[in-house]
Amino acid sequence: MTSLLALRLGGLGDLLVVLPSLRLLRRAFPGRRLILRGRPGYGSLLRDRDVVDEVISADAAGPLGPAFEERIGWFQRASSVPVDAGRYFVFDPASALPVSRYFFDRTAAFAGEKAFPEGCAFDEFIRLPGPASESRTGPAVIHPGSGSARKCWPLERFLELAGDLARSGLAGRFVAGEAEAEIAARLRRSPLPPGWAVLASPPLSGLAALLETAPVYIGNDSGVTHLAAACGAPVVALFRTEFAVSWRPFGRTTVLAADEVEEIPLEAVTGAIAAVLTPPWKCHVSVIK
Repeated sequence: MTSLLALRLGGLGDLLVVLPSLRLLRRAFPGRRLILRGRPGYGSLLRDRDVVDEVISADAAGPLGPAFEERIGWFQRASSVPVDAGRYFVFDPASALPVSRYFFDRTAAFAGEKAFPEGCAFDEFIRLPGPASESRTGPAVIHPGSGSARKCWPLERFLELAGDLARSGLAGRFVAGEAEAEIAARLRRSPLPPGWAVLASPPLSGLAALLETAPVYIGNDSGVTHLAAACGAPVVALFRTEFAVSWRPFGRTTVLAADEVEEIPLEAVTGAIAAVLTPPWKCHVSVIK
């Protein structure tokens, strides 16, 4: 069996924006072994869900290797492209397309008309393969962290929002990652609404399972927010305006955006939650002036 090497660097969100592209490759080349070179801590989730067959660390020494019949990579800037990347795509901000859709369209062109004589629909590939059930009987999930403090909505408002959800009958979990120890500590010192608890540093597979049953998810511009969308959760995502279009998640999502995230009022978030939970829903970005 021949192999196809897929290269994607960066964090969880960086990887998940190419999930549709990876799933497209999986369908287009069923006879090839699909190997991801990236961060194993994140790539293992895709391996366990049969999106890829193997994960190789991006930190491994040596070149990408001539043993692969085909190599493909997705990069945010040309300066990040290794000299032996093979076929690669560099995101063009001037395209006005979201990163995920930009890479998907170019991956589809790479796959060729023979693989998809009638074309392919982006929405078919945005979900992480998993349980077929759409039951949303688990707790609501709030992830108040992000990779940058400027991307974070005030924690006090997330706590107030959890109180509103508890009064409506929803239990929930505050999720904090390994790099968010300070947020987890602040949450533990804070009085939480009835039925709410803090879940610190859950394994990625366990977090995905939680998100697959969450009736609603609220979070900042982060990898966990992209994971929630990929798991099919109804998502309300809080973004800075400059990133809202290019880095938006897809699926059952509403993106609220402002020049500074703290400018998004609580009332806008509670309204977005009601909208994302009420059919017919639509995936859209709302910019708050």
